[in-house]
Amino acid sequence: MVNVHAVSTSGQSQHSPELRIVLIGGRELHGNPSNKSATGNIILGKTVFDTSRRTAQSVVRQEEVHGRQVTVVDTPGWWWHYPRENTPELDQIEIRNSVHLCPPGPHAFLLVIPVGIVFPRIFKPALKEHLELFNERVFCRTIVLFTTDAPCSNKHLKDEIRMWPELQWLLRQCGNQKHVLDISKKQDSTQVINLFKKIEAMVAENASSHYSIDSARGNVLREKIEAIAEGALRRVAAVQAKRRRLRALIEGPHAVLLVVSLTSAFNASYQRAVLEHMSLFSDKVWKHTLVLFTKADWLGVKTVEERIESEEGLQWLVEKCGNMYHVLGHTNHDGEAQVTELLEKIEEMWAGNEDPHYEVDPDPCRADRGKENSLEPWERQQITDFRVVLVGKKESGKSMVGNKILFEELFDTAWMKKEFQDQKINKMCMKHQGNVAGVHISVVEAPGWLTDTVTLDWAKSEVLRSVSMCAPGPHVFLLVIPISKAFTEKDRKALVDLLMPFGERVWRHCMVLFTWKDWLNERSIEEHITSRRP
Repeated sequence: MVNVHAVSTSGQSQHSPELRIVLIGGRELHGNPSNKSATGNIILGKTVFDTSRRTAQSVVRQEEVHGRQVTVVDTPGWWWHYPRENTPELDQIEIRNSVHLCPPGPHAFLLVIPVGIVFPRIFKPALKEHLELFNERVFCRTIVLFTTDAPCSNKHLKDEIRMWPELQWLLRQCGNQKHVLDISKKQDSTQVINLFKKIEAMVAENASSHYSIDSARGNVLREKIEAIAEGALRRVAAVQAKRRRLRALIEGPHAVLLVVSLTSAFNASYQRAVLEHMSLFSDKVWKHTLVLFTKADWLGVKTVEERIESEEGLQWLVEKCGNMYHVLGHTNHDGEAQVTELLEKIEEMWAGNEDPHYEVDPDPCRADRGKENSLEPWERQQITDFRVVLVGKKESGKSMVGNKILFEELFDTAWMKKEFQDQKINKMCMKHQGNVAGVHISVVEAPGWLTDTVTLDWAKSEVLRSVSMCAPGPHVFLLVIPISKAFTEKDRKALVDLLMPFGERVWRHCMVLFTWKDWLNERSIEEHITSRRP
C-alpha cells in the first residue's frame, strides 16, 4: 500500500496541492480485466474501489497522498471491439458525468491498457467514438497508463507498441504521454510519485489548466440520471402490480388467516376495522377464513375459549368464520406442533367447503367488488410439458440460457475463442430436451445474427422452423437481450421483422430475458431500460 505519509522533501513546495484524475478504458471480450479499479486503489493507497465486479457507474474517491489532495474517478469501461452505438446509454451517461464528479474538472485522464493486449484495427474507431463523449481537448490531457502484473522493461513495452500500429497512433494523439504501473507492487510508492510528476508536467504544458467542464451540461446529466431512477421505480411498481394480478388468476387462496392479538380487547372499533378490511373481498371469503389468535401467553391460565366467551365481538368473529380458529404463542408449547395443528385445521376447513379455494377478483377496486366474483372457477393444471424458443443476436447468451434451463451443457457456448471467429454464424436451429423437476422441457435455439453484416431472410426462415420443431407450438419465445450492449434501433427492427410472420398475437407469448446481469453492478434492470432513448 502506498505510504501516504511519505512526502518528498525536495521541491515539496512545487507540488500541486490537488490532483484530479479520471480513469477511462475499454474491456476485452476475453482476457484480463482492464485494471482501472485496481489502478485507482494503488494511486489512492487504499482499497476504495471494488475490483471484484465491473464498474457500472462513475465513482469518485478522495485521499491525501504524498502531500496532495488526490481525487480519482473510476468510470464504466466500454468494449474495445465495438462502436459506441453498442455501448448501453446508461454507461455513456455515466462516462460523460465522470468529469462533473471532480469539479472544476480533471487535471488528467488515465487511459488504462493492460500490457500484452491485442490492439487490432477495429479498436481505433471504437476508441475515437468513446472519447468523443468528452470534448476535443481530452487527448492533450490523457496519459496512456499501461498496467502489468509482472516486471516490464522499456524494451518489452517498446516491442509491444511496435506490434500494433493503432496503439502507436493512440500514443501520438496523446503526445507520447505514457506510464507503466505494476499492480502487483502495491507497496512501491515510487511508481505513483513518478506518475504524479508526469501529470504535473502535462498540466504545465497545458498552461497549468485543467479540463474545463460546462456546469449546465452537468446539471442536465444529473437531471437525466434522476429521471432514469424515478422511471425505474415506476416500472418496478408496475411490474409488481401486474405480477399480483396474474398470480391472482392462477389460483385463489385455500385459507385466509385473520390475525387477532390477544393483548387487547376486540372492541367495537376493532370489529369495524375488521369488517372494513374484509369488505374488500366477497362474502364468500368468510367460508375460507380462520381466526389466528396470537400472543397467547397473555391469557395466563385462562383458555382462549374463556376469552371468546367474555367478549361479544370475539363471539361474533369466530361464529362468522364457522368456529374455525387457532392459537399461536404459548411458550410452553412445541412451536412445530402448533404449526402442524394449524395446517391440519386449514385442511379440515378446505375439505368442508364446496369450493376448493377462494376465487380472487383480479380487479379489487371495481365498484361491485362486494358481489359474486365473475371469474369462471378453474383449477390450475399441472404442467408436464414445456416448450421454449430462444431468439436473439449473435453473442447474446442464448446458448448459455438454454443450458441453464436444462441444467446441462448441451448447447455450444464456445464462441469467440478467436476474435469473432471470422464472423462464423450457426445458421441452423438447435434443439435439446431434458426433464427438470418432472417437467419435460424442449428448448429450441434459433440462430443468432449480426445485424450489420448478415441479411435476416435466412434467420426469419429458421425462426419459422423453430416453431415447427416444438409442435404443436412454443409456450414462450424468450427474447434474449444482453445488458452489456446497447439495444439499437437496428436490433429492434430485426426482432420485429423476425416475429412478424406470426402476427401481433405472438407478443403475448414473448418474454424479454436479459443476460450479462453482472454488467449492471448495483444498478437495477429498470434503470437500464429507462435509460434507453425513446
